[in-house]
Amino acid sequence: MGVTYTVWADVLWLVNFMADAVLLWSAGRFGGYVVRLPRILSAAALGAFYGVGVLHPLLAPLYLLPLPILFSLLMLRLAFGRMKLRRFGRLAACFYLLAVILGGTTLAVRYLLGVWPMPALQTVRLVWLLPGMLAVMSLALLGIKFFRRSLRQNGRLVQAEISFDGRRVRLPCFLDSGNSLIEPVSGRPVLPVELAAVEKLLPQVLCDELWQAYQQEGMEFRAYQLLLKMRGLPWGGRLALVPYAAVGSHGGLLLGFVPDEIKLILADGQVVQPTTVPMLTPLFAALNGVCGAKALLNPDVLWESLDGIEDCGEYRAEEGRLMA
Repeated sequence: MGVTYTVWADVLWLVNFMADAVLLWSAGRFGGYVVRLPRILSAAALGAFYGVGVLHPLLAPLYLLPLPILFSLLMLRLAFGRMKLRRFGRLAACFYLLAVILGGTTLAVRYLLGVWPMPALQTVRLVWLLPGMLAVMSLALLGIKFFRRSLRQNGRLVQAEISFDGRRVRLPCFLDSGNSLIEPVSGRPVLPVELAAVEKLLPQVLCDELWQAYQQEGMEFRAYQLLLKMRGLPWGGRLALVPYAAVGSHGGLLLGFVPDEIKLILADGQVVQPTTVPMLTPLFAALNGVCGAKALLNPDVLWESLDGIEDCGEYRAEEGRLMA
C-alpha cells in the first residue's frame, strides 16, 4: 500500500515566498545591485504563486522547460527593473548560483536528518531551508563587503558622453567628492578631463595651443594668455578661467571649455542630463590609479540632475551605503 502525503498550499506558498525573497535579496546584494525591498517582495510573491501552481494538474504544462527559467528571469526583471543585457546577465548568474547553493544545502540537510529520498510534492519543511538561507545571505553580505572594498580601491564610475559641434566622445568618469571646482563667474561645475581623451572633440586649434603651451611652460603655463589669444575665434566665448588649489602646489588657473552637451550614463543604463552643462578643464597628465577613468566628476552634479527622477532617493541611499 502506497504512502499518502498531504501538501498544504498555504504552507507551500509561504516556503516558496521566503526562499524567493531571500534569493532575490541575496542576488542583488551579492552582485552589488540596488535592492528595493517592495519590488523584491512583489517578485517573491509572484514566484510563490507560480510554485503553488504545480499542485494543479491542469497547470502542469507551465512547468516544462524552459518555462521555469523564463519565469525566473521575469522575477528578476520585476525585482530589479530594466538594465543593460550584460548587467542583467550578471544578475541572473548571481541568482542561479545562489539558487544552486540553497538547493544543495537543503538536500544536504535532509540527508543528514535521514529524510531521504523524498517525493517531489511533499511540503519542504522550513528547518531544511534555514541553513541554505543563512548560507546565501552570508554570501550576499560577503559580496557587499567585497563590493565596498572594490569601490574604495577603484572608485565608482559613470560614463560621460560629451558632444560639441557634431562630434561626440564617450569616456569613463570617476565620482570624486573631492572635486569641488566651480567656474566662479557662471557657477558651472568643472569636469577635469585628460586632454588626450577629448582631443578629437575640442577644436584642433585649441588642442594644438594647449599642447604647445604645456611643452614650453609645463603645468604652470599662462592660461589667461591663451584665453586672450582665443577670444576672437567663433567658439572663444566658451572659454573661461577656473582657479584651483591642490596639495603640494601653489594653485593657479585652468583653462575651461563648455561643450554643447554632456550626458551621464549610469551602470543600469539610465541616461542623466545634468541641469547645468559642466565645464571641461583639459589635463595633460593621465589620471593614473583611478581605475581607467579619464575625467573626475563631483557626485553632486549627478544627484542634482537626478532630482525628480524615479529612484533618485534609492540611488543616493545606495551610494551612501557603498561609500560608508
